[in-house]
Amino acid sequence: MADNNNPKGPKYFKIEGLAAAPDQQLIFGIREMGDKYDDFQYKITLLATHYEIDEKGLIKLEGDIRTIYEFNPYQQLYPKLKLPIALSSIEYDRFNKHLYLCTSFEHENELGAYLWILNSTQLKKNIAPTLIKNEDGTPFEMQHKAEAVSIIDKNTILIVHDDDRKLINDRQPHQSAFQILNINRR
Repeated sequence: MADNNNPKGPKYFKIEGLAAAPDQQLIFGIREMGDKYDDFQYKITLLATHYEIDEKGLIKLEGDIRTIYEFNPYQQLYPKLKLPIALSSIEYDRFNKHLYLCTSFEHENELGAYLWILNSTQLKKNIAPTLIKNEDGTPFEMQHKAEAVSIIDKNTILIVHDDDRKLINDRQPHQSAFQILNINRR
């Protein structure tokens, strides 16, 4: 993750998401990167490495962990998104052979999230992911902070939310909201 600003890599980064993908590849999602936990930039960055499961069932990472994808929503035209957003979850969809990315935002008293599809061409060419939209073409905006995606079948996913310390809609601290989404693939 070294760059011109940090030739030795960032002092701080926060992982939000882990997905097992084909070819024994683990993909890690990076949400924040900077000097420390209260001095960072929001990110949508994916890192990857290969893994093996040994005879005892332990996962062994193999090779370097490398950056495989970076998306900056500010470089695209998304006038209806509530920016800033950052990565909050990733999951590989084995049925449709793509990644789902969840991005979330926390703006004062407002929480929310967006869902994206990242196919292999977009990943390889570092092209913007496809934003999931409503039938009227507006971004599908969730009213909670999405934290996990789980694939149920070819067209159905489960999204689990964690609104952190904000207790909205009479939620108790030990409770979580979730959504089951049917993705219309036209």
